[in-house]
Amino acid sequence: MASTVISGGGTTRLLSTTADLTLNKLTLTRADSTAETDGIPPGFGAALLAIGDNDAPIAVTLDDVLVSNNRAQAAPGTLAFNADLVIRNSSFEGNRSETYAGAVFVPEGDSVTIERSYFKANRSEVGTVLLWAGNARVDQSVFEGNVSTKAPDNDETIFAAVLAGLEGDLTLTRSLFVGNQLADGSVVSAFLSQFDISNNTITGNITTAGEWSAAVLTFGTGRVAFNTIRQNTGAAFGLIPYLVATPLTVSSNLIEGHPIDVGISEGIPPDAPPELLAMWIAMFDHNLLGTANGSGLSTPPTNGNLYGLPSLLAPLADNGAPAVGATGHQAVPRSFMPYAGSPALNAGNATGAPAGDQRGVARPIGAGYDIGAVEAPLDVPPPPPQPASAVTPVPTLSEWAPMRCPRPIGARGFGSPFAPRTRRLGRSERRLVVLSAMVGSVGDASLDVVAQLVEHQHVGVRIETPIDHHDDDLQVVQAER
Repeated sequence: MASTVISGGGTTRLLSTTADLTLNKLTLTRADSTAETDGIPPGFGAALLAIGDNDAPIAVTLDDVLVSNNRAQAAPGTLAFNADLVIRNSSFEGNRSETYAGAVFVPEGDSVTIERSYFKANRSEVGTVLLWAGNARVDQSVFEGNVSTKAPDNDETIFAAVLAGLEGDLTLTRSLFVGNQLADGSVVSAFLSQFDISNNTITGNITTAGEWSAAVLTFGTGRVAFNTIRQNTGAAFGLIPYLVATPLTVSSNLIEGHPIDVGISEGIPPDAPPELLAMWIAMFDHNLLGTANGSGLSTPPTNGNLYGLPSLLAPLADNGAPAVGATGHQAVPRSFMPYAGSPALNAGNATGAPAGDQRGVARPIGAGYDIGAVEAPLDVPPPPPQPASAVTPVPTLSEWAPMRCPRPIGARGFGSPFAPRTRRLGRSERRLVVLSAMVGSVGDASLDVVAQLVEHQHVGVRIETPIDHHDDDLQVVQAER
């Protein structure tokens, strides 16, 4: 069944409701509420604005809905006040907010469920999916290429995130965050909340500046477990624990390739009581970490943690997870599969481990639980052999021929100037080679020495396109060491 398209023509809001609403197999596109000055709130929720009563929240469901290319002052995709919101098998693409929430904003609500959905290339000043809800659950979804352009003010940092769960319960599982860009803030933020963040892959996200830069930023209680967090800018995991009365669990995560792999806000206070220090150390167990820098701990926590070992992961790829999103606008939650010999294999903590991995494959396989978001099969292949380093062949003496040089090139203290020599290349090559000699003789023996120096990388060689592309002759234009 084809999706029904509803377009605002780039001038008006599409849908507004104060009653229960279910949308199925629709495309909501080209709505624009930026010029609106009336309403509560004005200019918010271009494609869909849902407002319930404080005492009687409404139920709103989007199932197999594409929300694309809408524009608003905030939340161009969906804004829901006092609503139980369900977004399932849906895609939010190319929406633009002039302030907050490039896709979805729930400033007040009882529950939000987002599952099997795709958020791509949405743009805002601050944040993409912002959930102020009593209970928020996000599962099997992909967040890719979303952009936040503004370095947030101090009171905005808690929701300067691709996904933010604020002042409520947040469960984030089996999802992928890749290629998102923020001027400042975190990819995932859990603030003043109870949270469970597990079985996710968070990789290749960029934060250009700011002290709140982290892949995952937590301020609350809960666990961050069995995630693969790789090669994001800023810290991989930012923790604000000294205001938290109860311990957190940071377990069985694969964290590597960051300036700071574990960052604790403001470090460990020097006057921290021993019992608090012991609590922080106990938080971290069975993680595979690139480094312990930024933790403020004089001794990195042990508790089954592994440091500085090569993770031996295959590239980010489709490893069998089901596609998510609206029909015709889907993506697969890609992941990193460990190779045979990876230290992540069988090294996770069995206590409280999830029943499956990011793809839904049952855990454990083999002798134990694998660290990270993916449980590898028993027959996982070894890493591919590393390619041999490319070696540029050195021309033999017979390939060289004398040529006219615009000026003599000295040998920098090794003797008198000499006339450089080079060789003729075919028309398909058309390159200039810049050769610096470290000897000063003119004879063929000197060229043999030069060739050896080039081979052993003691001499700089630079390749350029000739000014005259009809000239096949090489020209010596510069000497350099």
